Amino acid sequence: MHQMRNATEDDAEEIAQLWHQGWRDGHLGLVPDALVAARSLPSFQKRTGWHLEKIRLAVEGDVIGGMMILGAASIEHFYVAPHARGSSVAGLMMAEVEARLRKNGTETAHLACAIGNDRAARFYQKSGWELVGTETEMLETLGDPFPLEVWRFEKVMGCVSNG
Repeated sequence: MHQMRNATEDDAEEIAQLWHQGWRDGHLGLVPDALVAARSLPSFQKRTGWHLEKIRLAVEGDVIGGMMILGAASIEHFYVAPHARGSSVAGLMMAEVEARLRKNGTETAHLACAIGNDRAARFYQKSGWELVGTETEMLETLGDPFPLEVWRFEKVMGCVSNG
């Protein structure tokens, strides 16, 4: 059974590999070639280092089944390893994300999804997230931010009082 934990420096290379593969699985053929070129494995290795302290992992023993990065009121990144797809990992990760957003006092959370990434969109909708439209997201790269039109999903969190 998978459990959630914080990422450590020892996880960094495996996270970068998972993040890179997950990104390619969900985005190739849907985004411009210039963004694909910017999303090389070395870019994910560098960005993993930048975000390591914010990364949460779903693990079973020493095997990483998924990774996510939570923003102040958003899910910034959410990827399930190929071997864990179709299991309970995505649901476990989403439950934790939503609990953390509620605890942080988030009233309405949001996430971005590549237009055409139907598998991810179905999961978000099944998890109660509503597709509210499209927007241009400025994506982090090793250079200048990359503008990409994405689907915007939102969900009312029903935040928990901190008092």
